[in-house]
Amino acid sequence: MSDATQLNRLPRSIPTKILYFDGPSFSLQLTQAEKDFAGLSASKVDERRSKLHNDKLKEVQVDEASKETKNQVSSKRKKPMKYSKNQKGIDLFVKNQPKLAPHISSYSNTDIVSQLKDKLTPDQFQQFGNTCFGSFLQMKRFDVQHQLFRCFMARQLNDTPNNVFAVYVNGTELHFTLREFALVTGLKCVGKDEDFEFSETPPNRLIATYFGSANIVKKKHLRQCFNDKAWGPDNDEDALKISLLYFIHTFIFSSEKNSATIPRLDFDLVESGRYSEYHWGIKAFELLTNSISKKMDALKKYYRIAGMPLAMQVWFYECCSSVDSKIAVRVCDVVPRILNWRTIGNQQTFSYLTNGMLKDTGNTVIYKCYQYSEDN
Repeated sequence: MSDATQLNRLPRSIPTKILYFDGPSFSLQLTQAEKDFAGLSASKVDERRSKLHNDKLKEVQVDEASKETKNQVSSKRKKPMKYSKNQKGIDLFVKNQPKLAPHISSYSNTDIVSQLKDKLTPDQFQQFGNTCFGSFLQMKRFDVQHQLFRCFMARQLNDTPNNVFAVYVNGTELHFTLREFALVTGLKCVGKDEDFEFSETPPNRLIATYFGSANIVKKKHLRQCFNDKAWGPDNDEDALKISLLYFIHTFIFSSEKNSATIPRLDFDLVESGRYSEYHWGIKAFELLTNSISKKMDALKKYYRIAGMPLAMQVWFYECCSSVDSKIAVRVCDVVPRILNWRTIGNQQTFSYLTNGMLKDTGNTVIYKCYQYSEDN
């Protein structure tokens, strides 16, 4: 399959009952305004987008002026507001912000592409590119921005369904659901566990060959197997299979790097070839949202992001009218959307974010939930 085909592969559809939520939603397909850009040169596109943005900005400025007339106190604030039910009746989950800065971490392997290039031969790397995960090989340098997730948790709206992570930013509610995750990543997000049942009576060949028929394979053992290229020379089949498992458990599932265990099911899926049919996206989305949704309080000091946090970062960038170039830079416009961005090396602080792109007064960034249509 050519690179062009990989870049434009659309994710599989998601059942309506999974997607149903009557709040605003985010679509990664073309809006009417974006359709107007088709066929224009880059300079003309920038000119058109600038005009649209300025028109929108004028509306926002007029609206802000009316707000300031009604509430002169708010215009004098110097520090970020403590978010609770004090902004137009917006009910945030976090009533009291942590007094001390919490430590937020993740184990997402952002070096995955360079590691695959290093450990695989050119032919093996190309074989990986022909799998259902091949489009990820086109990713640019991408780091998890931990303080951005602190902002997400601090601004999470209360009383939303468990499968919806909703945040309030600059007067706009943004909703991150399984649909947004699928469109950003291109991972399969539909399927049932019962459709993937394997007999555990015969030993799995991969486990028997590389992990001594162990009943439990820990992530540190998989990492060592990959780093040592335990498959040996001229063994393209096992090089690909071990690399697939490594990719799944260090990038899609960013669990603890040593003690986490690799389920027997995942070995069976890869060994049988049915990994391409499996709903990895559902699992990754659930791990991500379960690790951050309604977790923050005033006392907790440590948070660990699981699943695939880069998907949520890209969703947020795509909702912004403009992104601070010190945070991320758009490099292209393709599907899946995770290929469109690269991050800047320096990690921005919570204060930088809340006094910049995510501030609620005097913020020129317009946030928009793109509408989903059945034609997408």
